[in-house]
Amino acid sequence: MCALFRLNHVTNQACEGTVKHKTEMVSKLEEKTNQLVSAMKDMEQRLKQAESDKVAAEETARKLGLIIAEKDQKRPQQGDLRLSGPPSGQGACGWARTRDRRIPADLRADSLSTMPPTPHQLERQLLKDYQRLNS
Repeated sequence: MCALFRLNHVTNQACEGTVKHKTEMVSKLEEKTNQLVSAMKDMEQRLKQAESDKVAAEETARKLGLIIAEKDQKRPQQGDLRLSGPPSGQGACGWARTRDRRIPADLRADSLSTMPPTPHQLERQLLKDYQRLNS
């Protein structure tokens, strides 16, 4: 009976050691799981922010494209007017009246201070906005 008691005691100790080892392994796995869940939440948040930034950048690029297209459309009109002088047979005053009728108000020299920013200025502003969003 004594041998049986010792064998039972040794078996119990071995089982306790195994249970302790398994409990430690479960704790480590739970800790790793929590770390992974936290990392996934952080990555999801960063993805949402990146998607939001992308939408904002696309909207800014769309607006910039419209402004550039508008400027490109106006540029040939301005070039044509600069190249043509007073029509032959008319004095400078007659040409000025014709010019004033042909040039839209937003392109006249007196309204240059209210002109929209140039494409270069818009590009710099877009770059600043993009850098601000990514910092």
